[in-house]
Formats: sequence, structure tokens, C-alpha cells
Amino acid sequence: MRWSVFCQALLSYGITRRLERTTIRALTRAGHSVVVVAGAPPAFAGEADACGAQAVIQIPLPTWGRLDGACAWEAYVAGAAAPATAACLAAFAPEAALSVDWHGWAACEAAFPD
Repeated sequence: MRWSVFCQALLSYGITRRLERTTIRALTRAGHSVVVVAGAPPAFAGEADACGAQAVIQIPLPTWGRLDGACAWEAYVAGAAAPATAACLAAFAPEAALSVDWHGWAACEAAFPD
């Protein structure tokens, strides 16, 4: 099965990051194909550890280090709806989507409006 996983803290630290990485690894170890749509800190020039996923689509966020109401969730949702993200997801053609954190579902809905 092909999964798209939406998570904002993949490049961060803490319990949410651990949950995201464990979820991605569990899906890939079970034989699923995974593409991750992840938030990235401002000016992040590195490459995210894919945790076994086929690809990580990084969405640059203006605010980093928060997962509360003041985080950059609106920028994350806008990035998930961007044409470049939509093209990558359409090419992958996921059969299911998973939101790991609270704002991931809004991003998922923006990426798959139909």
C-alpha cells in the first residue's frame, strides 16, 4: 500500500518527532511505500532522514520549535496545497494518508481537496 504521511516535526526533537519517525519506520518495515510531507525550519539546507520513506517533501516554515497554536501550521497547510507538493503526491499516487500531529490533517485535506 502507498501511504502519504503528514508531519511537521520530523526534523525536530522530542516526543512528537519520535512518534513520527517510529510510524514511518513501522509502515516501511511492514512493506508499505511511504512519502512524507514534513515541515522544515527556516533556511534548512540539509536533507531529512527519510526513515525508510521513498521521499520527504520538505515545506519551509517561518516559525520553528513550536507545535502549539502559535506554530506555523498555516504555512504548513499552504505548502501542502502548493502545486509542487501536489505534483509530487500525484506522481506517487498514495492509497491512504496519515496525519501524525494535530495540524497534519488540515495539510492532508489541503493536499487532497477532492
